[in-house]
Amino acid sequence: MRPTILALLVTSLGLAACSKDEQDCSDNDSCKVTEQKYGLTERTIHDSQTKDFVAGGITYTLVRVEYGDTPECDLFDENCTYSWYCGWVVDNQDYPLEVHWVTDADALFDPTTYCEDGEIEGCELPGQTLPILDDEDFEDWMYDTDPDDDVLVDCFADYY
Repeated sequence: MRPTILALLVTSLGLAACSKDEQDCSDNDSCKVTEQKYGLTERTIHDSQTKDFVAGGITYTLVRVEYGDTPECDLFDENCTYSWYCGWVVDNQDYPLEVHWVTDADALFDPTTYCEDGEIEGCELPGQTLPILDDEDFEDWMYDTDPDDDVLVDCFADYY
């Protein structure tokens, strides 16, 4: 390979490795519902994922958004994640399912909106009561899918 081509290849690979992994919901209407409701357009979005499920003739869209500016890492400063939100969107209505906020600044809503004691931990959010969670096909997906293959399964880590 000629040195010029090799230099261009190395440079482009270096740029790709250093680019910031930011996404938005521009290609997904259900994700836009969540983004608008919680003001996620004003935050750094690191990842957004959606998946549709149909149960009882109703389409449920599972939305997971990872966002924020403060990473949470393991003891070795590796495997870093950011705050995340999981919810269902049904008929353009957002139903929070699970949240994890790394900092108080990452809170998308006041916990007292859904939780009597104001504590998210142990609180039943509206997305945890939807009929999709009792659907046999959905349960099969949830228990049979490896989180390494589909990060959306992380929304149900507390269900295992």
